[in-house]
Amino acid sequence: MDLSSNTVAYIQQKVLAFMSSGISFTSVDIANQAKEAGHFARNRAVAEWLRSNAIPLAHKYSYLYNQTLIRVNSKADGQTLAYLYHEYNSDPDDYLSRDQNPKPYQSSSVWHHGASQVTKNNRSPVVMASRPHHSNFQKRDTQGRFC
Repeated sequence: MDLSSNTVAYIQQKVLAFMSSGISFTSVDIANQAKEAGHFARNRAVAEWLRSNAIPLAHKYSYLYNQTLIRVNSKADGQTLAYLYHEYNSDPDDYLSRDQNPKPYQSSSVWHHGASQVTKNNRSPVVMASRPHHSNFQKRDTQGRFC
């Protein structure tokens, strides 16, 4: 799994916040929030973490949560399946956020300085958020998607 310890701590905090509020969620919901907070979190890694940890975490904190496979829409995959984590007595069909599109990673290494943006090492101004969420060193899967 390629999640940093800070990202794992953030994901765990988000999962517990969702559970304490009784909100249903998928890995894309958690990964998108992590990315918005500046954490590098591939959906695949978040999904793997959730499959291993969400239900045990729910049991530990006495939340009655279940996981159910649901159909979702994805720009990359068309219609696919995803795990929905939901309160035990709630109906998975009530989850309406079926368009599951991952957001791009947004680096938190940019500070606003006046009207320009400057990197931590004060190199030339850049707009970090407009960069793709993958690097040139990442591999592609058999369908050409970045893993």
